[in-house]
Amino acid sequence: MIYDAIIMVIPENIKLLEKAFPYLCENLGAESIVFVANDSCRSEIDKAFAGKGYRFLNEDEIFTGMTLLRIKEILLGLCGDSHRAGWFYQQFLKMAYAYKCENRYYLVFDSDTIPLRKIQYFDEDGKPQFIIKREYHAPYFETMKVLFDGEVGRFNRDVSYIAENMIIKKDIMIEIIDKIMDNPHLCGEAFYERILNSISRDVVKDTGFSEFETYGNYVMTFYPGVYNEIRLHTQRRGTFLFGNEPSDEQLRWASKDYDIISFENNGRTWLADKTKDEKIRQKYNAARLFKKYIWLNDLIDRLRFREVIDYDD
Repeated sequence: MIYDAIIMVIPENIKLLEKAFPYLCENLGAESIVFVANDSCRSEIDKAFAGKGYRFLNEDEIFTGMTLLRIKEILLGLCGDSHRAGWFYQQFLKMAYAYKCENRYYLVFDSDTIPLRKIQYFDEDGKPQFIIKREYHAPYFETMKVLFDGEVGRFNRDVSYIAENMIIKKDIMIEIIDKIMDNPHLCGEAFYERILNSISRDVVKDTGFSEFETYGNYVMTFYPGVYNEIRLHTQRRGTFLFGNEPSDEQLRWASKDYDIISFENNGRTWLADKTKDEKIRQKYNAARLFKKYIWLNDLIDRLRFREVIDYDD
């Protein structure tokens, strides 16, 4: 199956992307890697990836009128706070790319994530596969119900479609956008305005919509036989294990336990020095070492009254 891998790039993730690039080329099965970013980042991206096979796409050219500035304006009007504009914008870009896509499918892959093993996005019969996980955030489903007049909700209470990557069938994504635009109960001139206007005012300044959760539950509601569902061994807290600059030795060690590892930029780096030590890597596997210490990290978060999500690991 022919598809491109679409990666939303921000300047602070370029260095990690340099490390990830050979893994992306080897393990995603994509025909090409497409970096989607603001045009102001292009020279930095070109410098970092000179001579490597990739394509650049200016984010402001994906959907007419949809820019980061426009998202900020809408959020300021809704809640007086636009600090999450970039978070919403990248979700809308992933959706709108369906109109640019020249193949039947496209792969969305997070820029802070490295695939450590080959990922099978299609089975042997060519059927696309969701990578499912375990997570739940009620406002995502409340927004979904508004967008589709109650027809789409949580399809399976034991499954989340929020992952660091998703293979998307462009025709279904376009159908989702069309349904949002055809809903007479929604307000807004463009699909992203309608989505933002559908989020509860209590949560829109922080969260309230997930493109992956929306797409996955929509597909399973109206097209339940189109996708398979598979589980992988994933780790979202790579920063905890390796810091922000993992070595190939550390990544090879992690690949014995994990298919995919992400490096969220707000994580503690407690084990980074330990995992540089080959003796530690020989004594422990990555999953065992992570579980040995992560409970203390989560305890501190709970004591500070921060929510701790029980991610799949």
